[in-house]
Amino acid sequence: MANRISRDLDLEILTSLALGKTGKEVASTYGVSTSYVSNLKTGKKIYNVTDEEIKNVVNNGDYTNILIALNSATVDINDILNYAKEQFKKSITHAKMWEYLIDKINDKIKENK
Repeated sequence: MANRISRDLDLEILTSLALGKTGKEVASTYGVSTSYVSNLKTGKKIYNVTDEEIKNVVNNGDYTNILIALNSATVDINDILNYAKEQFKKSITHAKMWEYLIDKINDKIKENK
């Protein structure tokens, strides 16, 4: 039986994809097939996130408000979904800004050698 790919590796793969790497690059880097990367990216293979992991990523106010809204009959679930998607897009943009900054720092380090 083949070894299962860990949730941690799934998260690393998703992070690499979010940072703009191609599926082929990610597959090569992590030693998985391009179809596995594609399935993870498209949601055919689900990365299971625990409530605790969500709490660590999202500030507690947002997390709590989303949970309350999900259980409320007065809030449209599509609004909640759109809000969550928007927060996800912001987090990817934030990650890309950090990647850019890290690249600039590395360039500066190389200049000083």
